[in-house]
Amino acid sequence: MGEGVLFLLRIIFTVLFAPVVYASGVNFYNHLDVYPPPHGEFFKWGMCAFLLVFLFLHRFDKMYQGGQSAMTEVFKFLTPLNHAIARTVPVYTLLLFVVFFIWGKLHDLSAYVHYFQFFAGFFFMMHIILLARELQDEESSFIKPSYLFQMSLYFVFSLCVMVLLLDLVVWQSTFPQFGGDVFRGARDIYLAAIEKIF
Repeated sequence: MGEGVLFLLRIIFTVLFAPVVYASGVNFYNHLDVYPPPHGEFFKWGMCAFLLVFLFLHRFDKMYQGGQSAMTEVFKFLTPLNHAIARTVPVYTLLLFVVFFIWGKLHDLSAYVHYFQFFAGFFFMMHIILLARELQDEESSFIKPSYLFQMSLYFVFSLCVMVLLLDLVVWQSTFPQFGGDVFRGARDIYLAAIEKIF
């Protein structure tokens, strides 16, 4: 009985949360254009490059698992939240940002910003794709309600973390704009659905 109720609740939540997931994904992609060139453009190229490499050349499983293990260990003092943090924060993108930030304090890296953003996008896409596969593998049922429920949350939170990290890199505060765009996009979908139903 309890499992059946949880199953239904996860399905209902996933369906209700779907407009937020869609609005977050679309607005994140568009939001990259807010950043000064070449930040957003090369971040997008990095994401596309990962998809091509992942599909045709290499799976990156060991690299991903290594990053997850490292993040889980670093935040061990926050157990059991450490696993959620590892799945929300793209570890290699974060590490790249930290290195770039520290190195940028010592040297002028303006000529290398496009390389940095390319690999930031590459590792971010690796995080999203391999997290989705990991969550899928954890559930054996055909419909996979737990996967849909968890991936929806992790996807939105990861996008929020990514916008905050990009804001830190370019020293701009664009997160409120991103949040507002997501809110308005999701609201429009909800209102359109309500009009269709009623």
